[in-house]
Amino acid sequence: MAWIVGALILLLGAATTAPANDDPPLMPPPTAPSAESRYTDGLALAKASDWRGAEQAHREAIRLKAAFPAAWNGLGHALRKQSLYDESVRAYREALRLRPDYPQALEYLGEAYVQMGRLEDARAILIDPEGVGAALTPGSDHPPMLGSRLATKITVLIVVVLIIGFGASTVWTIRREAALLVEQNKIAARRLTASIVASIEGAMLEERPDVTRMVLQELKSSSSVEGLMIYRRNGVEAFTDLATLDEVKRNADIAPEVLANIRKMQRQPAATMSGPMFQAALETRRTQEWLDVKKGVPLFTLLHPIPNQERCQGCHGGDHAVRAVVQVSTSMEPVFAEVRRHRNRQILIALLTIVAAGAVLTVAMGRVVVRPIKTLAAAARRVGDGDFDVQAPASSPDELGRLGAAFNEMTSRLARAYADLEGKNAELATALQNLQESRQRLALLEQLKGELSKFVPESVKRLLEHNPNATELEKRSAEVSVLFLDIAGYTKLSEQMDAKKLNQQVQLYFSSFLEIIQRHHGDVNETAGDGLMVIFQSDRHASDHVLNATHAACAIRQKTAALNEEYGGVFPPIQLHMGLNTGEALVGATKLGQRWTFTATGPTTNVAARFAGSAQAGEIVVGPLTAERIRHQFVLESLGERTFKNVSQPIRVYRVIPPGVYESVV
Repeated sequence: MAWIVGALILLLGAATTAPANDDPPLMPPPTAPSAESRYTDGLALAKASDWRGAEQAHREAIRLKAAFPAAWNGLGHALRKQSLYDESVRAYREALRLRPDYPQALEYLGEAYVQMGRLEDARAILIDPEGVGAALTPGSDHPPMLGSRLATKITVLIVVVLIIGFGASTVWTIRREAALLVEQNKIAARRLTASIVASIEGAMLEERPDVTRMVLQELKSSSSVEGLMIYRRNGVEAFTDLATLDEVKRNADIAPEVLANIRKMQRQPAATMSGPMFQAALETRRTQEWLDVKKGVPLFTLLHPIPNQERCQGCHGGDHAVRAVVQVSTSMEPVFAEVRRHRNRQILIALLTIVAAGAVLTVAMGRVVVRPIKTLAAAARRVGDGDFDVQAPASSPDELGRLGAAFNEMTSRLARAYADLEGKNAELATALQNLQESRQRLALLEQLKGELSKFVPESVKRLLEHNPNATELEKRSAEVSVLFLDIAGYTKLSEQMDAKKLNQQVQLYFSSFLEIIQRHHGDVNETAGDGLMVIFQSDRHASDHVLNATHAACAIRQKTAALNEEYGGVFPPIQLHMGLNTGEALVGATKLGQRWTFTATGPTTNVAARFAGSAQAGEIVVGPLTAERIRHQFVLESLGERTFKNVSQPIRVYRVIPPGVYESVV
């Protein structure tokens, strides 16, 4: 029985270790969501009562894997929560078609029927839940339940073992009994032959061959003997003619009445006997036996040689060792009939034993093996549905008990792992939420950066992009060119024009100036009503910022004239005062209370403001260092030395002559 137990253990392993297709993975893949990950998303959305989102997630899972009973069940639940009962019933029935023994789908389907008012359908589920699942399985009257499959396998295994065991035993018994019966019949035939030979020899020794012939005729008529013949050594049937009588008369005297009886029984002899068995009997002087069939009757035939004894040689002579051969044939039909009766009886007993033993063992195995396995399978399905508190029976000390204990230990580990995973998922969700919030803040900062960059000088942007710590923004001494400009007669314009319209004109003109300033690498440092302060620095050559500042001033003057002409009927024409000075200044960030500003401070800046204040409408006034740097590229007019407020020494200033106007050249 050891191999039977081994086979059952293999079946048990096959039944309990089969993978559950509808168990979702604990961790979704980072890319290309799978059916399991979308199913898990649907469960999370359902837990948050987002039934529409849960429906979409489950539909996506079904689209990725149609044979997904858990996803169909989740879809039905989400639809039922949205009062879409007909669709939910179809989803539940599809889940049960894929998995007829799905307890949660059966429960939810019954609840849907109750909510729809279909109480008879709900009652049918309550009475026969397995029948409902079976009815949904196409091409089958019964659902492919674990218990029925395993019970069938065990029953078949038990019946096969019993058939093999009892079959071998029955066959051996039948053959043994048949051999014994045949052997007993052969022994009886041998004894009969020996009796016949003894009778013949006795009659012959009394010199009464007529009596021998009568005995042969009586024995031939006996029902137990199918054939009885005596052959001379030449194969001719004895006691039929007078050949032996003539031979005996030459050697001995025979009574007259014996001769008369023999002549009365004279007849034609049968066919001559020959063949290897007859020759073997003559040569070996041993009885030859064989089985054959004549006219459909099985016969056991013996050829028994009668030796030519010394006391017989007086009548028959001594020139031969065998005087005659007796052939006795007995029917084996009664024996074989008895063998068949024994065989049928043994087969019937074996069949009854197999059926009874199979039924008893099947019931016992169903209680001892199948029922615990079904309980364990149901527990495994509940674990697959997320119930880690379920426990399998583990009280028995056998292998099934140890299997249940191992299952319970596995469930406990899964519960701990699931709890840890939920914690990690929560941490991951928190981290993801923080990341999303950080990205939102980063996007907001980028937006703020874009807005604030309009107010930050380009040089400051470049410094910050190169070095976010912005140590270069600290005050440092550098050579710069500072351009001041303001609108001539701005006070009078503000009195004459509507403030909103004046502001619109200033914005229009100054926006055009900003494009020119940026094109010439200048930074607008301050805006004050009608004025601008622009700083020009150079990263390559010392004279670059001077030329850039001068080109920018000329372009602004030219742009002002173009705008005056373009908007002549809309705004009054304006002129600009511009002053440009070059020299050393402290460039960097300056803190004014809570406000930081980037500027250039020092005499160079102050003098540039004084130059702009002294300029006439449309003039560009520059200092001596600026004039020295640009005199080869621009036409300048000397305005002589001038004194300025808060400046101790007079300063020689120059006016930049626009292209095409030449009054005096320095």
